[in-house]
Amino acid sequence: MIFHKPYPRKYNPKEVKAHLSVLKNQSCIYFKNPSVCLGRLGEYALDKTGLELTLYCKRANGLDQFSPQMELYCSLEDFSITRKHLVCYDDGWHLFFDENLVEEILSIAGKNNENDDRLLEIMDLILVFLVNGNTR
Repeated sequence: MIFHKPYPRKYNPKEVKAHLSVLKNQSCIYFKNPSVCLGRLGEYALDKTGLELTLYCKRANGLDQFSPQMELYCSLEDFSITRKHLVCYDDGWHLFFDENLVEEILSIAGKNNENDDRLLEIMDLILVFLVNGNTR
């Protein structure tokens, strides 16, 4: 997938913390091509240099299985955050918090088909979400 990095935006730390406090403990989809896993956002730290997140990975049929806990890092100049999506551009990882997107990805992953087909369907769904802001 190709993503154009938007004009660098300086986030106010209070704004970032407000978004993160709402997202904390929510289920999400971690995506870093070609890996996809179900997770839950845990603790986070924000300072002058960047953002550090703990992602608790959950087992989900048809998705990648990682260690139970992952640490994600991103510089402040290199990320974007909304109430449904967090992206670290240079590292290429995304966290998607949209409930419909999470449910649809889990549905696709649970299908009994080839891994390549599942990944392509998931990537298509993610692309539609990034363009439209929803999965429809």
